[in-house]
Amino acid sequence: MLDLDPQAHASLGLGIEVDHLRLSLYDCLVHNMELEKIILPTAVDNLFLAPASHLLSGAQLELANLVAQESILKINLRKFFLNKAFDYCILDTSPTLNLVTLNGLVAASSVLIPVQTHYYSLEGMKELFSTIDIVRDRLNPDLQILGVLPTIFDGRPKINNEIYHELREYFGHLLLKTIIHSNSKLLEAARYKKPIINYALNSKGAQDYLNLTEEVEHILKESEHVFRISPQLG
Repeated sequence: MLDLDPQAHASLGLGIEVDHLRLSLYDCLVHNMELEKIILPTAVDNLFLAPASHLLSGAQLELANLVAQESILKINLRKFFLNKAFDYCILDTSPTLNLVTLNGLVAASSVLIPVQTHYYSLEGMKELFSTIDIVRDRLNPDLQILGVLPTIFDGRPKINNEIYHELREYFGHLLLKTIIHSNSKLLEAARYKKPIINYALNSKGAQDYLNLTEEVEHILKESEHVFRISPQLG
């Protein structure tokens, strides 16, 4: 996993003390350090992490002055995987569309888009889909939309269910079957900086993410189910 978000939630959630890191993805992006030098083991077996740090928040300005600024991560990843074998590489990006996020989109083969079930989330997706289309046209023609994931879903308010059904009608098969529900154990796991499968394996939150894993694996194996064309948000 590569944590490209300056808030470092993926790193924190895997128990990494980001304030005490000597090296992070910032060093790979800005100082061209090899990925192998920053990767750490995690509390999850066979899961390794290239952590984020607060320095990523300032990387936007420093990247702007570098050659091939949007492809630095892709080049670094390509070199790393020449000698390493992993089943999957997950890039966790910031919701902010900047040069760091752009590096993630250029390096990725597909994008999983989380969306909360309220109106403003749908409005915010317009810019994202537009950016993905631009990246596909100019920088990464193989970039695919893996799916749209409903998350932090609370089915008790009627309006949330109505918006969910609107999302289902609008995105069709792009909307994943899995729903990540609001769950107290997910909040507790984040509080104690533990992955949900280590903190409360039998919880509803853990089951939701296990279902997501199975669905994503199925989509990746059945490549004809991956949509290349993003919807036109009006």
